[in-house]
Amino acid sequence: VLNNWASWCEPCREEIPLLVAAYAAADPSDVLFLGLNVSDETAAANEFVDATGMPYSSIVDTDGAMLATIPGVPAKALPSTVIIDREGRIAARIIGPVRGGEVAEITAEVARES
Repeated sequence: VLNNWASWCEPCREEIPLLVAAYAAADPSDVLFLGLNVSDETAAANEFVDATGMPYSSIVDTDGAMLATIPGVPAKALPSTVIIDREGRIAARIIGPVRGGEVAEITAEVARES
């Protein structure tokens, strides 16, 4: 699960509790979560992670170059979440904030299919 976010993005802030819940419910041997901060400096990104209690790792993509390499995800689409299967294929794209239970449902389906 790759979640793309920025500290100034209010929908990003609002969806964090849903992602944290999905992370807590996931089997770590089946699902890996990673945040991809787009456009913030490292200090601002770290403050956001601390303030929201994000329990999974997050990397900083200050210029958006990493986000630009994800097929089917517009470079300005924040928040967005990409679910990648074990073979490295994109199994789902969520453009905009996630909804309650959505990530857990999709990751469970992807795990069953793998």
